Amino acid sequence: MATKFRIKDEDYGYYKHKYYEISAIGEGRYSLDMGGPSVDILRSAAKLMRKSTEIRLQQEISGDADLLQYGSHLGDPDYRTNIAKFLSIQYQDSVDPESIFTTCGATIGLSILVSIFFNAGDVIFVEDPTFFRVSQIVRGYGLTIVPIPVVDDGIEVDMLEKEVKGKRPLDFQPTEQRPFWACMYLITVYHNPTGICYSKEKCKALIRLARDNNILVICDDVYNLLCFEKNGNAFERAPPRLFQYDVKSDKDYFGNVVSNGTFSKVLAPGLRLGWFEAPKVVINQLLLDGRILGGGSLNHYTSGIVASSLNTDLFSDHLLMVRSRGKEKLDAILGVFRERCPEGVKFSIPTGGYFMWVELPGSVDIPELHECCLKNHNISFHHGVKCSVPGRYQNCIRICFMYYSAAELVAAATKLLEEIEVRLKAVKNVDKADTN
Repeated sequence: MATKFRIKDEDYGYYKHKYYEISAIGEGRYSLDMGGPSVDILRSAAKLMRKSTEIRLQQEISGDADLLQYGSHLGDPDYRTNIAKFLSIQYQDSVDPESIFTTCGATIGLSILVSIFFNAGDVIFVEDPTFFRVSQIVRGYGLTIVPIPVVDDGIEVDMLEKEVKGKRPLDFQPTEQRPFWACMYLITVYHNPTGICYSKEKCKALIRLARDNNILVICDDVYNLLCFEKNGNAFERAPPRLFQYDVKSDKDYFGNVVSNGTFSKVLAPGLRLGWFEAPKVVINQLLLDGRILGGGSLNHYTSGIVASSLNTDLFSDHLLMVRSRGKEKLDAILGVFRERCPEGVKFSIPTGGYFMWVELPGSVDIPELHECCLKNHNISFHHGVKCSVPGRYQNCIRICFMYYSAAELVAAATKLLEEIEVRLKAVKNVDKADTN
C-alpha cells in the first residue's frame, strides 16, 4: 500500500529538500531507506557546477546566448556529443551521439516513454522485486503490470517468456506509429533493490525475447558508473548495459532497448538531468511528442552547464571521489554484516550501486522490527514488500549505503543487527515454550 503524504498548511512549501519534507533527516537519525547521494558528494557537485557555469556562461555572453534560448528537440549538441564521448570511455563501448536524447532524469524518462508508446490496458513486465515507485508511475497511465521474479543472475526468463506468449495479442503487427505492444522495465546493473547484476546469458536471452515479440525494454541504467571493484589502484568497469547486447549489425535488429540514464546518483538529483540512449525507432517517436515540439529540450540550460565539465579533470576527479567514498561505505557495511550477522539472516554482496538486500527468517515481523529500530535507535529501513507489486518479500529489507559516512554506517548496521538478533532470540524462546 502506498504511503499517503500530506503537507500541513502552515508548512506548505517551506522545506529545504525532500528528505526534510518526509522527516528522514535529523540529529542522530539513520534513514537507511534514503536513496540519495551524501552531503560530501553534493558539495563536490556544487563546486563542479560553479566552475562549469562560469566556463559555459562566459561562452554564452561572448556569443548569442543560445543556452538560454528554447533548446533543440534532442538537446544541447555539446551535451549530446560530450556525454557520448564520456559514456564511451566509461562503458568501454562506442556510444553514438545521435542516439542521445536529453531528459530531466530517469523517473520522468520512464514516464515519457510509457506515455508515448503505450495506451491504457497495455502490458508492462517488471521485476519482482523492483524500484518501489515504478507501479505508481505506470499505473497512472493505465498499464497492466505483470511481475516476474528475480533470481541471482536476473529476471526469470523462462517464466517471462511464458507470460509474454500468453498475453501477446495474436493480431499484433508493428507499425511506425505503434512498433511495440508491451514493454519491460528492468534494472540490469546494480539492481534496485537487490544489488545484483544480470549475467551475459540472461541479457542475450532478453534481447532475443524482445526482438521475437515486439517488446520495448526500458532499462534504468542509473548505477552503471558506480562500480566499486578495483584492479590494483584503478576501479573496474560495471558489467555491460543491456543496450550493448542489442547489436545493430545483427540481421534481426530492430531497436528494442532504451538505456535510461541519469546524473542523480553520481552528481546531484537536484539537477534533474538525464539522457536516453535510444534506437532510431524510439527517437523518431519522441520527436513527434507535443511536449518536445512545444518546449524543446527537456533540460536545456543544465545540460549545457554539465556538458562543460564532461571529459575534463573536473568531472573525472569528482567521479573518482564518488567511487572512492562508495567503496569505503560498501566495505564498511559489508564488514559489519560479515562479522555480526545473526544465523539465518542472508544478505547480498553488491560490488557497486546504492543498495544491499537483506533476507530474514519468515518468523521475524518486519514492521515490528522497524518500529523497534526507529524507537530504540532512530534507524529506519525500506521494507522489501514495498518493492514488490504482488506484495512478496515480507521478510526482506533494502538498505541504502551511499548517504551516510562509513563510520555512521558501521554504527547503524551494528544497532540494526543487534535488534534483529533480539527479535530472533525472542522468536526462538517462544518456539521453545510452545514445545514444552
